[in-house]
Amino acid sequence: EARVVFLEKEEREKEIYTLATLSLVRHTIDTRNEFYDSEQTFWNTFQPEVEEYQQAWLEAMLASPFRKEFATEYGDILFVNVSWGLGLGIIIDGKVYTGKSGFAGEFGHTPVFDNEVICHCGKKGCLETEASGSAIHRKLQARIAAGENSILAEAMARDPQSVTLETIIDAVGREDMLCIELVEEVGSILGKQVAGLINLLNPELVIVGGLLSMTGDYLLQPLRTAMRKHSLQMVHRDTHVVLSTLMGKAGLVGACLLARSRTFADLP
Repeated sequence: EARVVFLEKEEREKEIYTLATLSLVRHTIDTRNEFYDSEQTFWNTFQPEVEEYQQAWLEAMLASPFRKEFATEYGDILFVNVSWGLGLGIIIDGKVYTGKSGFAGEFGHTPVFDNEVICHCGKKGCLETEASGSAIHRKLQARIAAGENSILAEAMARDPQSVTLETIIDAVGREDMLCIELVEEVGSILGKQVAGLINLLNPELVIVGGLLSMTGDYLLQPLRTAMRKHSLQMVHRDTHVVLSTLMGKAGLVGACLLARSRTFADLP
């Protein structure tokens, strides 16, 4: 059984994700008739293994507990993806909203702040520059350099690049006060901006996912508080805000489901 094969091969989880994601890339390129030599070579070499493990992965996604994430009674959903960057998935009436060019949901690049921090998009003042994993890393480095204490101080002084987002999340779990403070700050900033989204779109459900969702209530509670503070009561009282059950895996799960839906879209 594909589901059993997947569960028995947890040690190959990262490989499965990589292959499934490359399968999505292959499908996208295929639909545009723009195969590239390197991608074509990869696909010719690994197609049987990709298909085997993608099928196992898709079967597993539809099994509990993954099914609860997307088999839902809610039709209007916002998915806030907080990892190194910041993104937004929009579901309206049960369907993913992608916009005219497929780029809807660039939440992280909303111009919010009057700061001098250059976002990776090349502009200044993006929400992502103050509310994302990359923002936490930058602020952590600056505050440790200014003399504040953290269990990551030695590693940050030795090699800032060695301190990953996963490292910071682990420090939060070990009750590092500085890391907790920075995560809570991100939650408050996001909550204010999510308030604007729910005032505008009035969704039934807001799901907070991505790697930073692994910090749990340290992120979620400040977000909820700020959201209630800055949104209309008649709107937020009908909006549920929850953590993703898939956490850091949500994006890859969604990519696999998108590939599946596109593959079978034209079938009768």
